[in-house]
Amino acid sequence: MARGRGRGRARKPTRFADGSTAWAPSGQQEDTSSTPTRSVPQQEHTMDPTGSTPEMGAPEIGTSEGPSIQHEETISASQLMQMMVQQQVAAREDIMRMVEVQQQFLQQQLQQQQAMYQQQQQQQFQGTTAQPEHRVSLLDFQRYAPPAFKGTADPMEAVSWLKQMEKVFQALRCPDEEKVLFATFMLQGEAADWWEMEKGKLGPDDAPFIWEEFKKVFHEKYFPQGIRFQKYREFDRLEQGDMTVAQYAAKFEEMSRYAPTLISEESDRARKFENGLRGRIQQQVAAFELSSYKDVVNKALVIEKGLDNAQAAREK
Repeated sequence: MARGRGRGRARKPTRFADGSTAWAPSGQQEDTSSTPTRSVPQQEHTMDPTGSTPEMGAPEIGTSEGPSIQHEETISASQLMQMMVQQQVAAREDIMRMVEVQQQFLQQQLQQQQAMYQQQQQQQFQGTTAQPEHRVSLLDFQRYAPPAFKGTADPMEAVSWLKQMEKVFQALRCPDEEKVLFATFMLQGEAADWWEMEKGKLGPDDAPFIWEEFKKVFHEKYFPQGIRFQKYREFDRLEQGDMTVAQYAAKFEEMSRYAPTLISEESDRARKFENGLRGRIQQQVAAFELSSYKDVVNKALVIEKGLDNAQAAREK
């Protein structure tokens, strides 16, 4: 009876500590009190979504190596962004420098224009306008065919040559420092030798000579003091005499160069000419009390013509 009950007992599965179960073979008596034999757990492999088993040693997604790669990529992107920002800052600085340089240039131009405008206004206010320096070439001078001077014992010939030089200089508007150069270029023979010795006394070869200095030494050589005094007295005693008014005026103007102190004023010149007229002409001119030399000459010519016409009428 005991065996029959034992064979008829229901079997129960054996449960292990890892949670797995196993059925004991039939006929083997179960001993629930005995400790079941533990089986070595097998390593489970995680399947990837494709159903394949990852190789041993390969990093799995979500392991510690994944975040490392992402960190490196993040650092590279940060450096690139920083470089781009630095380039933009440098470009802005370059633009600001260019703008600053342009502003300085425009400010300088404005200052220059203002200075030029003020200078022009000042010149207009003073009534002067800057003109380019007037220059005369030797070729321009020779176009007027100036006469040569070889020296002479006749003072009037020397004075006449000097007068012709001054007429050419006036026509050319010749600067003072070039007058001596052109005049001495026309000296020949004895006159050229005289000038070579004379300019050595005046100063170094490269020293400029003004026209008034040249005329002074020229007069001392060819129109000495004794002759000048003689001409001075001739002018002082000059009268119309048998000359016509026109002839008297020409002689008066020629001789007046030798006595400039006698006619330094326009009124003195007019009185000197008037006092030298013939009696009847002088009396009628004096009645007008003219103070201009030109007016005295013109009035004397008119009166002379009237007297000549009256004389001719009486002789008929």
